[in-house]
Amino acid sequence: MLAASRLTLWVEAGTGAVVRLDAELVRDLLFGGGLLGKIDKGGHVHIEQTQVTPGIWLPRLTSSQVRGRKFLAHEESVRTVEARDFRRVGGPAELLIQVRRELSNASLQVPAP
Repeated sequence: MLAASRLTLWVEAGTGAVVRLDAELVRDLLFGGGLLGKIDKGGHVHIEQTQVTPGIWLPRLTSSQVRGRKFLAHEESVRTVEARDFRRVGGPAELLIQVRRELSNASLQVPAP
């Protein structure tokens, strides 16, 4: 897949962490000789990461636009995912307490029918 792509990476100088990635498919990718499917050239993927704590980088924005075919069916996928407000919770015990608290607060805020 990398041989069929043109990649541009932005790297944070101090840590070497990938801050941003842009990829474009420069030729078709065939699966099973093209019988099982293919991904058309021209597809794009964009990923931006943010440092949430020293040494921990998580995706802030991920977007992709890809066209292709599975067997005989043509498909197009356009997707954007944005994440923010990351916070460290702790281990499994702290996570369970936090999830229960948030679920309890969410159920209190839901208006009755």
